Amino acid sequence: MKLTSITLTIFTALIVPVRAAEESLPKKLEFEITNGVNPAQAGRYSGKVSFERDDTANVFKVTWTLTDGSTTTGWGVPFPKSGAMAVAYGKNAAAVAIYRKDGDKIDARWAPAKDGSPIGEYGLQRGKAKNQFVMTGGAKGGVTLTPAGEIAGLAALQFDLPSGKTDGFAIASGDFLAAASHSGGMDTGIVLYQFTPDLKVSGKWYLPGAKGLGTEDLKLLTIDGKAPPAAATGAAGPAAEVQELAAKIRGKKDALLTLKPTKEQIALIAASAEDALALAAYTDKIFSAIPDTGLDGKADQTEIRAFTGGDLPGGYAKHAAHFKKDLAVYGFKLLKPGESAGMSFDGLVKLNGQWVMVPKMWRAFE
Repeated sequence: MKLTSITLTIFTALIVPVRAAEESLPKKLEFEITNGVNPAQAGRYSGKVSFERDDTANVFKVTWTLTDGSTTTGWGVPFPKSGAMAVAYGKNAAAVAIYRKDGDKIDARWAPAKDGSPIGEYGLQRGKAKNQFVMTGGAKGGVTLTPAGEIAGLAALQFDLPSGKTDGFAIASGDFLAAASHSGGMDTGIVLYQFTPDLKVSGKWYLPGAKGLGTEDLKLLTIDGKAPPAAATGAAGPAAEVQELAAKIRGKKDALLTLKPTKEQIALIAASAEDALALAAYTDKIFSAIPDTGLDGKADQTEIRAFTGGDLPGGYAKHAAHFKKDLAVYGFKLLKPGESAGMSFDGLVKLNGQWVMVPKMWRAFE
């Protein structure tokens, strides 16, 4: 994987360490690259990737060791409790940031591209001009985010700060964007990783001049230097149960109908009695309109991948007040092997040992 450039100013005055309790990833993780694909399908690569840091308030040091003998170093910043991580890499990398969109607002976590750097945070809100965001919390300046139409998921950035204007770019997936800066060279790249609950990882990456995005799938090998327990490899745990359940209900309306929650179960999902009434009405409506084929994808989408947290549609975060606090909602994707985009379904919840499902349940509160 060849890694190159982007620009983002280092907001030194804005560093605010993120509490260690907010981030639950282990301090050291090692993965196998099971499917690395260069931009525009220009060849494949394999090897290993390690993520390591000395404190959960600091940046990860990321090291790629490929089977061709090459190594690359990067620095990763996760967004707390989301499964999303941005990694900037290359000898000229200066800083890395992960953004989460929430309506007209953007929350950011960032750090200098240096071992042991503390993770800082800042906020942005929509400005008056198109695609413009201004800094909040007393900071001065703003950023203009413009989608790059020639490559889906790529956005150009321009920072307008008291110190001057700086250009850059970011890659996006769902509600998250990953950005990196360089210190005057093109040997810098950017990756956006998505961690599933069972610590499987999919990523997309970009380097200047490429005619598309590269992709990378990772399989967990070790946690803090030790072999992972069965639950972390997908052999057990909610993610594995979601995958098994998805296989059972795929294309089968009758199987899906067995997951319709009762009113008592809906009361365990909704935050209030009024929310429960709205969710129950929506549930009846959605289940009455299920086609005979139920939930299904294309014939070649044979891979099933579970997800939760930051990979869920933004409607769940937007309407979080209507759901019980700390409610764990899951979804699954039907994918063609080697690809990261496919058919996506959500709304699975486990209540007292029993799984129920209300597809896109956040729409009950639109």
